[in-house]
Amino acid sequence: AGVRACAGAGVRARVRACAGAGVRARVRACAGAGVRARVRACAGAGVRARVRACAGAGVRARVRACAGAGVRARVRACAGAGVRARVRACAGAGVRARVRACAGAGVRARVRACAGAGVRARVRACAGAGVRARVRACAGAGVRARVRACAGAGVRARVRACAGAGVRARVRACAGAGVRARVRACAGAGVRARVRACAGAGVRARVRACAGAGVRARVRACAGAGVRARVRACAGAGVRARVRACAGAGVRARVRAC
Repeated sequence: AGVRACAGAGVRARVRACAGAGVRARVRACAGAGVRARVRACAGAGVRARVRACAGAGVRARVRACAGAGVRARVRACAGAGVRARVRACAGAGVRARVRACAGAGVRARVRACAGAGVRARVRACAGAGVRARVRACAGAGVRARVRACAGAGVRARVRACAGAGVRARVRACAGAGVRARVRACAGAGVRARVRACAGAGVRARVRACAGAGVRARVRACAGAGVRARVRACAGAGVRARVRACAGAGVRARVRAC
């Protein structure tokens, strides 16, 4: 079945049935704020869905189901304060989530859980008093947490727990605002790391790995366009990622696989 309207805000819709039970659906708007939607069923039970908005604050969304139970979701905003969100399920139970803001005080957040139970969370602010926060779970029960402020009252904090139960904590305050850093090793191989910048564009970063292999990472920017990022690994291989922008062009991204 095919329907096409060429003039004005043209819309195109295509539906095709391929071998087996596969189905393909496409919808496209030509002029103005063009929108494209594609749904494809590939070999097996795989399903692909794509939605794209071209003009203004364009948004692109892609969902793909690859071999096994893998699912991929992508959302991208082209112009203005662009926002990109990607969710991918790689081999095994791994889940990847990415959120990026392009213009202004850009913020990037990445959460990845791939081989084993490793979890990676990254949050970066590009302009102004840039802030970088990284949380990585290396082989075994090791946990790494890094928080860095680039301009102004730069702050660097590193917490690493890798081979054995060794823990390293480094905190450096360059100028002005006071910085607090706490590192605690709880029962088992759990590691807690807290870094807080008090004055100016305050930044809070918390990393906790306690019962089981669960890992929690929180990063919050208080002033201006506040950004909150939370990463939690619940029982099993489930991973939860939340990113919220409070002021201005608020952005909310949630990823849950439990």
